[in-house]
Amino acid sequence: MSGAICYKIDINISAISDYRLFYYFKTMLSERFTTALTYATQLHANQVRKGSGIPYVAHLLGVASIALEYGANEDEA
Repeated sequence: MSGAICYKIDINISAISDYRLFYYFKTMLSERFTTALTYATQLHANQVRKGSGIPYVAHLLGVASIALEYGANEDEA
């Protein structure tokens, strides 16, 4: 039972980290990109990843951050 509780805590920490990442993006990217991030966050607000319960928007933010890290521009991310 304690393993399940720890797992739930890990998910919550992950969700908090994703929102911090969102606000980090917001400070360094254009208004157009942050508008798209806001829209995606609202659109996928009630969706979670299969089997893990992690908010789906975490996947979107993760892919965008990897793309930007490897030199993609805002349109590609």
